[in-house]
Amino acid sequence: AGLGSVIIDSQPITVAILASIIYGEEIGAVGAVGLALGVLGLLLLELPAEAASALLHGDVGSVVAGLAELSTGQAGGLWESGEWWMLLAAQSMAVGTVMVRWVGKYVDPVMATGWHMVIGGLPLLALSLTQESEVYNNLGNLTPLDLGALFYTTAFGSALAYGLFFYFAS
Repeated sequence: AGLGSVIIDSQPITVAILASIIYGEEIGAVGAVGLALGVLGLLLLELPAEAASALLHGDVGSVVAGLAELSTGQAGGLWESGEWWMLLAAQSMAVGTVMVRWVGKYVDPVMATGWHMVIGGLPLLALSLTQESEVYNNLGNLTPLDLGALFYTTAFGSALAYGLFFYFAS
C-alpha cells in the first residue's frame, strides 16, 4: 500500500505540468527542480530491483535491457504490474483535475464529476466483463453485508468524496 500511495499521489506533478501547458501558469526555478526530483523519484520507484542495482553500479545497458524485457512481456509484462496501472490512474486523475477548471465554467462541478466517473467507468466495466468472468460468476455468493460495503465505498468513498473535492476546488 505504501508504494501504491506514493504512485497515486504523484498526480500533483502532472497537474503542475499540465496547468503550465494549458493555462500558462508559471513554474519557477525552485518548482522546476522540485518537479524534476519528483519525476526522478517516481522513475526510481518503478524500476525493478535488479535494474536499480545495476543503475547504482553504473551499468546503464542492463537497465535498458531489463526495461525492454519488461515492456515486451518477457519478464511478466509491463502492464501486469499494478503499479503501472496506478500510475496511469494518477495521470488520468490529474487530467480531470486540470480540466475541471474549464468544465466548471459550463456545468456544475458535481455534475461534471458524476459524468467523469460514468464515462471513465464504462470502458473499465467493458474490460472487466471480458477479462474477469469469474468475478461475475460469483456475484450470487455476496452477502447483504458485502453488498452494503460495496455500496458504501462506491457512494461515499468515491462519488460523494470526489464531487465534494471538485466542488470546493472550483
